[in-house]
Amino acid sequence: MTVLAKNMEKSRGASFYLSSGYKSLPPLNLKVLPEKIYGQSWSPGGMGFNFLVEVTWSSEVCEPLPWKDWLLDWDHQFYNENVNFKNQTFTLELLNLKIFEDLRKKSGLKDINLKIHQGDNQYSRIVSDKYPQISWAKSYKFNSLHRHHNESLTNEENEKLFRKCSQIHGHEYTLTVEGESEIEASTGVVFWHSILDDAVMKEVIQPFHGHIINDFIGNTSGETLLQHIEKQLKSVLPHSICWSFFLKETKRNSFAIIS
Repeated sequence: MTVLAKNMEKSRGASFYLSSGYKSLPPLNLKVLPEKIYGQSWSPGGMGFNFLVEVTWSSEVCEPLPWKDWLLDWDHQFYNENVNFKNQTFTLELLNLKIFEDLRKKSGLKDINLKIHQGDNQYSRIVSDKYPQISWAKSYKFNSLHRHHNESLTNEENEKLFRKCSQIHGHEYTLTVEGESEIEASTGVVFWHSILDDAVMKEVIQPFHGHIINDFIGNTSGETLLQHIEKQLKSVLPHSICWSFFLKETKRNSFAIIS
């Protein structure tokens, strides 16, 4: 288990928006409901997004690179008519993979990393040295109360140690869970999206949303809460996937467990 630290001095980056969309098509011989695999991303009627594309590359390449021009083939697109997705299922993971391969070919760079956000609560990420491994992540919000309080200390000692955080207060937490593996050839996803939705609902949202966290796990902090969430989710999520967990408590406090 490691904590990921981003060193901006060693990489350069750029970001762009793609205003595009798609209609979902069912894979051939599908034996379950499409929503079971694709979750809320499934829409046979059509969905449009401002996809945020973030690309980073080695700082050794200093000359300006025409990323925006290279992405024109992916902007203002109905992806069902794109040669990469015609007559097959569209997924964010496949979009990321196709754009990654396209940009790597056009730039000639082997060390680019690509992250694409679809809406506000999901993204897909490719790190060049792990390709063709790819990740898909989704964020979930829950509203809870807690306080920093050690039962072995007096109220005065708790107030001195934890100050204002010794009082019951609340947060709008954002939990992001990222799973990494190779894309399933039959479905176009890294893992079935509903598996994560169901696990987070049962292990995080239902016990914590609208409740006092201390009632469930005692004296708690952002760190201990994330450790608890990781333990609960990893016990029910597929072990074949490499999982990472991120918890945002406030604008200044965030925590991560990187597998």
